[in-house]
Amino acid sequence: MFTTLIPAIKAVLDTLTGAGQPFTSIYDRPLAKDETIEAYPAVVFYPVAVTNEFMTNVENSKQYDFKVFVMTEVEVAGIATAFNTILAGAVDDVIQKFDDEWDGGVVSGHRVWYRLESGDWYLTQEQNGLLATAELNLQIKLATNNA
Repeated sequence: MFTTLIPAIKAVLDTLTGAGQPFTSIYDRPLAKDETIEAYPAVVFYPVAVTNEFMTNVENSKQYDFKVFVMTEVEVAGIATAFNTILAGAVDDVIQKFDDEWDGGVVSGHRVWYRLESGDWYLTQEQNGLLATAELNLQIKLATNNA
């Protein structure tokens, strides 16, 4: 199912790139140690876990967890603008886009629910400068044995 969910998540995030959109780069995998992001603001996401839950004697569900990192540079924008305008607006856009496009429909024959929650927001010193990062936790739950 990860092979279905990763492109589905990327397709949603890709709609937030281009003219007038908040992002310039979307990465659907962790970055290599020596790899740099092409342009900011950027999103990096990847899977981190899957869990299984028994609901009834004929139904169960699986939850697929992803980390989503929304990042922007700080050197040019400044810390206040990076956090309070660029990062805050980009995170709002990601949340709104998932609300608009993932309405609890069906993926590959499975009923889908999702939850997108904010994690830590922080500054990091990277190879190409200071970055403001917001960490999001995306949980996608699928009913796997529909009767």
